Amino acid sequence: MNEVSLFTAALGLQAPWQVTDVRFSPESNRIEFEVGFERGAHFGCPGCGCEAPVHDTQEREWRHLNFFQYAAYLHARVPRVRCAHCGKTLQVEAPWARAGAGFTLLMEALLVTLAKAMPVAQIAALLGVSGNRIWRVLDHYVPQARAQADYSEVRDLGVDEKSCR
Repeated sequence: MNEVSLFTAALGLQAPWQVTDVRFSPESNRIEFEVGFERGAHFGCPGCGCEAPVHDTQEREWRHLNFFQYAAYLHARVPRVRCAHCGKTLQVEAPWARAGAGFTLLMEALLVTLAKAMPVAQIAALLGVSGNRIWRVLDHYVPQARAQADYSEVRDLGVDEKSCR
């Protein structure tokens, strides 16, 4: 098993996605993964789900979990498909990230988990990520969690006064 197939497995990528290149820079404490897809691959149309050929691609970058002490980044040319069925040209969602997010799903899971135990500023310092980016992730997931919370068994609520200047 070579490094490309090893990292493809480590990142949990499935066909047609695969790691095509790995660049390691100890000077900048970064490891960069180029992720690509097989030539001639078809993807499901985000609009209707029909298989469609790749129309073009757009370069994107996501911050991933660290590999050892090195910050890991995924780079991929994410395809847009031109669907003959619905007539739209839409960008395919990367299976490792939420649409529009700059983090992989695993990195977002780590951020949410850490936020339960420590302040955002401490997480930002630990991972070398800006606090604003962490807050955007929390602003996405916290309302979803609150919407799923069941408060039907709550009988008493205590509120302490709050001082404002």
